[in-house]
Amino acid sequence: MDDKDRLEMVLYSFLAKANSYLEDDEIEIHNEEDTVYMWLALGKFIGIDALFPHMKMVISPDIHDVKRVVALLASPSKEVIDKASDDKVITDEVIERLLTDLENKPKQ
Repeated sequence: MDDKDRLEMVLYSFLAKANSYLEDDEIEIHNEEDTVYMWLALGKFIGIDALFPHMKMVISPDIHDVKRVVALLASPSKEVIDKASDDKVITDEVIERLLTDLENKPKQ
C-alpha cells in the first residue's frame, strides 16, 4: 500500500466518523453557510490552509431572502482575496448570475 492509498483510507475513515456525528445530531447544520464553514474546517484540519491561508465566502440573499454562499475565494495572498471580493469585481450583475446558476443547478 503506497502513501496515496493510506491517505485515502485515513480520509475515508475520518469522513465516516464525521458522518456519524452528523447522523447522531451532535453537529447541527442549519443552512448552506454552516455547510461551507464545516467544509472549511475540514479543509483546515487536513492542511489546506498551508496552501491557501486566506479564504472568504461571498454571501448574498436570494429572491426568497435566504442567505446563499455565491462564491468561495481562496488564495495564498490576502491582497488577492481583498481585490477579488471587492464590489468592483463581484458586482450586482455577477451576484445575480451566480444566484441564477445556483437556482438552476440540478437537485441532488
